[in-house]
Amino acid sequence: MKVMHGLTGCCTSVLGKDSQTDAQNVILALHADSYRIMHFAGHGVYNYQQDNDDKLCDMCGHHVSSNKKITGMVIGNNAFLTPANIKSIRFVSDLVFINWFF
Repeated sequence: MKVMHGLTGCCTSVLGKDSQTDAQNVILALHADSYRIMHFAGHGVYNYQQDNDDKLCDMCGHHVSSNKKITGMVIGNNAFLTPANIKSIRFVSDLVFINWFF
């Protein structure tokens, strides 16, 4: 992902070689600064059944399985950039272009 900001046309890249760190960096970069233009391009999923192991309920300790379906851009191993992530950005950009392909 490259993020352009300011009038100078400077770009900030947040991707490296570690997919888990990259996913965290993408989310952190979205909230770290204001950007005039944001362009996202990558693989997307629609109603993808996320791989979740059974987890323990925080309240009662019973096993709970998640049937959560995800729609968004793949940004790491079992990590996704969703429309809710984009909506939660506190800064308003002049242009946000999202190109997800399946």
